[in-house]
Amino acid sequence: MKGINSGNSGWKAVVDLGSNTFQLLIARFEHGQLIIGFRKKTGVKIGQGGMEKKEILPDAVKRAISALLEFSIELKQFGLLPSDCKSLATSAFRNADNKENVLEIIQKVTGFKVLVISGEEEANYIFQGVQASRALVEMVPNLIVDIGGGSVEFILTLGYEPKWKKSFEIGGLRLLEKFHKMDPISKAEISKLSNYLEMELMELLKIINIWNPRVLVGCSGSFDTLVEMQFALNGQALADVEAFPGYELDIVDF
Repeated sequence: MKGINSGNSGWKAVVDLGSNTFQLLIARFEHGQLIIGFRKKTGVKIGQGGMEKKEILPDAVKRAISALLEFSIELKQFGLLPSDCKSLATSAFRNADNKENVLEIIQKVTGFKVLVISGEEEANYIFQGVQASRALVEMVPNLIVDIGGGSVEFILTLGYEPKWKKSFEIGGLRLLEKFHKMDPISKAEISKLSNYLEMELMELLKIINIWNPRVLVGCSGSFDTLVEMQFALNGQALADVEAFPGYELDIVDF
């Protein structure tokens, strides 16, 4: 978050405009420690209905504006403006033919100036976050996975050193629109989906065969849900999974 204007408050802010959820993080450094002031996730599904068309639809724009206006209220409590935020957009935006028009509307209505980042940049940010979390296991191959609505990022590391990384446009919302036409999903659709993933992930499979990763590091989203499910199976409530980082799932439970 270095370089973000935060006035005299010391608070800095980041907004992540993902294909499924928008996230706001407000934090500051005190004595070398990151202090979280506020964080919020809002389901927006900016790519819903438009992934196949490469278009962000009007209803999705309305949901995005509503979420960002809510974020601006929270920012105000910390002496920040939308223009103070580092606002980054990912897969749904970078693949939309009408993204420039949508971003112009968003900035005009909400004040958030959004930067669309590439898949490689997204993977870099993910690696930096995982590295800072100290989740990587030293001296062995680790595979970092971040499952988003529009894309999925894979980063292969040897200990703390990245060896390979790539963003694939195979996020949950994207695959839902492409293959899940019936409910429940049909056997034919499952077969098409499996064949599609096998083709799309050939490069990843080669990397896995070369490095044989021993640790899977899952980031947020789907992996948070798996942790919540495990707690529920154990008869425990987990109000805030993000306040319980570094949870290890046994392979059988996974």
